[in-house]
Amino acid sequence: MKSRTQIMNVFVGMVVLAGLAGCGEDLMEQRPDPLLGQTTDVTYLNEAYESMVQNGAAHSLVVADGHFVPHTAQLNGLGHRQLDRLALHLERYGGTIHYETRSKDEGAISARIKNIEEYFTDTGMDMSNIVVEAGLSRGRGIGAKDAIESADRVKEAGESSSSGAYSSRDLPGG
Repeated sequence: MKSRTQIMNVFVGMVVLAGLAGCGEDLMEQRPDPLLGQTTDVTYLNEAYESMVQNGAAHSLVVADGHFVPHTAQLNGLGHRQLDRLALHLERYGGTIHYETRSKDEGAISARIKNIEEYFTDTGMDMSNIVVEAGLSRGRGIGAKDAIESADRVKEAGESSSSGAYSSRDLPGG
């Protein structure tokens, strides 16, 4: 009869071999270039969240530094997808795209704004209803006064109930 140590050694050896067999895949085939935004790892969750991402993009109409190849005015894969999402909304309703950046380099900001405008022009969109400007999105959001009142109501609801739960009526407009 084999000793426990021998059995354990065989088990560990099998686990290591099984692990090494899975390491033969080329990871770059799974995620070629994050700057271009290409991936073959598309999950079933993408479909469920796509409408939420689309609604968020249409609401904010924002392009940010993360949508460009670092230190250039060139759009990366994520930027192309973002502008494609925005195009669906802008084609029908027009609007103002806000390029959010922390950069103070006016030349770089102008080049990126020009690149965004050219992207839509190259796709044949009518730019008469579309404006691209640097600055923060001006989404409706929630005002400071409403946020403070909401936080106070939530705190009071938590103190008065044992669960600390609250509902949408505790929020402004609820």
